[in-house]
Amino acid sequence: SYTVTSKNTHVRKEYHLISVDFGMAEGFVLVTGASGFIASHVISELLREGKYRVRATEKDLADDKVKQEILDAFPHIELVQADLRDDDGWEKAVQGCAYVHHIASPFPPMAEQPKTASEANEVVRTAVDGTLRVLRACAESGGSVKRVVMQGTIGAISNGMHGNRGVSADHVYTADDWTNPDDDACPPYQRSKTRAEKAAWDFVSKLEDDKKFELVVISPTVVIGPVIYSKTCSSHRLLELVMKRGFPSVPGVSLPFVDVRDVAKAHLAAQRPDVAPGN
Repeated sequence: SYTVTSKNTHVRKEYHLISVDFGMAEGFVLVTGASGFIASHVISELLREGKYRVRATEKDLADDKVKQEILDAFPHIELVQADLRDDDGWEKAVQGCAYVHHIASPFPPMAEQPKTASEANEVVRTAVDGTLRVLRACAESGGSVKRVVMQGTIGAISNGMHGNRGVSADHVYTADDWTNPDDDACPPYQRSKTRAEKAAWDFVSKLEDDKKFELVVISPTVVIGPVIYSKTCSSHRLLELVMKRGFPSVPGVSLPFVDVRDVAKAHLAAQRPDVAPGN
């Protein structure tokens, strides 16, 4: 058992007594992007369930501060270095894993949004190429990887749809609905996630039988909730701006929120055999 305590005085965090007993573990599960907001909760949920050992990737383990914060929170996981922009490390990362939760993807903070076409294209390139690196490693895993649960977003489904494409306000979105990544008004993050998910489905559909694995995509809305590490994320920044009067007035927008702990539970539920792949 262990306790995670926060050094961030602005956020109250208490995660107590997560028992970890791997005596009956059924192999490894991989989580990409260990330092990320959603990834940290998926790791926590996997450890709480205790069914699998957890391996997680981080792009730069030479960053001692980031590495130590991850291991302080999760001393029982195995960390490996793997960068979405580099081929190295991914085959080792997926080795022996039954399931892979691919969550890592570039998400520029609100204050650091791409200012040029080149910067925007780099966000898209990293998301797409990184996703394909993960999936290629899974395909070459010798059959150990059974299923990949990929972190998508509602931004890959409905961005720009309402109001200017003849989509009614009561339209029910399905797997047939896609954001148009070629729309000049489509922000870099939504464009990157749309292209990455399309690339993933295309890749899996063309796999040879001896390399096939199942793919499930989870597409949450705006993710909020408690943080495990000391840093916050972009969705927290939005709420902070509202509460600290960073806007001259309350914006006239409505946003669909989801608790990060529910997203983590959805990731684990997507591992179950009775959850149909291909969705």
